[in-house]
Amino acid sequence: MTRRPRLPTPIALVVLTGCILYFDAREDERPPLPEGDSARLLFERDVYPILAEKCVSCHAIASPSAIGFVDADPAETYTVIVESGIAIDQGHAAAAYTADEHARIIDWLSQEAEERQATAPAPFADQEVREWSGCMSYDDFVDTDMPAGDAAMSFRALTEDRAVLLAFFAVDVSTGVGSPRMVINTRHPWVTQQGPPLTALQRFYELTRMRQTDHRCDPPRLKN
Repeated sequence: MTRRPRLPTPIALVVLTGCILYFDAREDERPPLPEGDSARLLFERDVYPILAEKCVSCHAIASPSAIGFVDADPAETYTVIVESGIAIDQGHAAAAYTADEHARIIDWLSQEAEERQATAPAPFADQEVREWSGCMSYDDFVDTDMPAGDAAMSFRALTEDRAVLLAFFAVDVSTGVGSPRMVINTRHPWVTQQGPPLTALQRFYELTRMRQTDHRCDPPRLKN
């Protein structure tokens, strides 16, 4: 089987009804595909049947369609969708999902985001992560006793290095991928240890969240 070339990005993702659009992500920032993960199994069980019923007539990989992504093999369909960044378009006229189908797709995307955020944010939440990097304040960082060692160096690492930022904070899409928000990363060691470090992280998060809500953020600081 000949696979079509990767599709151009970036374009924003909206998930409501229809078949396709593209993740907002550059190819070199896309995390590697996880092996044997529950997100893939969730896709194959709950999402693939929807695509096979509603999208295959126009978007079969074997068809002449310019955007083919549905294969007879669910695993191959998953690979093509995730590698190419194809998702779901709000305005696609040919297919409308039921509320249950939409919920199944959201559940899959949420699981996909959770499994990937350890190394990189979900592609559709990249804008949220970048904004968060500009919402963090150095004064808040110092006042909440967040620094470990050199305060200026620690703050630069937290706000400019994606891996450091995502060690402390994660992307929450529990209310839908159209409204991602930053939360404290429950995988961070401080979360399992009650004491001053966790108190500092919680207070720093609250102040950063307040700055974001009040639209008092600086431009994004991320360098990668």
